[in-house]
Amino acid sequence: MTFTSLLSALSHSGLVEQGQYWFNSMIKDYKIQRMEKHYVSLIDILARGGRVEEAGSMIQAMKFEHGVVVWITLLSVCVNHKKLLIGEVAAKKVLELNPESP
Repeated sequence: MTFTSLLSALSHSGLVEQGQYWFNSMIKDYKIQRMEKHYVSLIDILARGGRVEEAGSMIQAMKFEHGVVVWITLLSVCVNHKKLLIGEVAAKKVLELNPESP
C-alpha cells in the first residue's frame, strides 16, 4: 500500500522523474514485486507529465496480462492531452476487455 500511495502522490504532484525512480527502486532496492496497481500509477505519472507515448509503450512492454484499468488510465489522459490515435487504441482495448460496459 505504501508504494501505491507514494506513486499516486507523485503522479498528482507532476513529479515524473521521482515517480520513475521509486517505481524502479521497488525491485532494485526493496525487492518488492510490482503489481498491476503499481504499473497503473506509473502510467498515470508518465501520461500526466505529457509522456503519453511512453506510457503506451510501457503497457505494450508489460510482461503480464493487464486488465481494463490500465487501458482506462491511458484513455483518460489521452483525452486530456489530445492524443487521439493512442486514445483510439486504448478505447478499443477497453471495449475488448469489458464488452458489457456502456
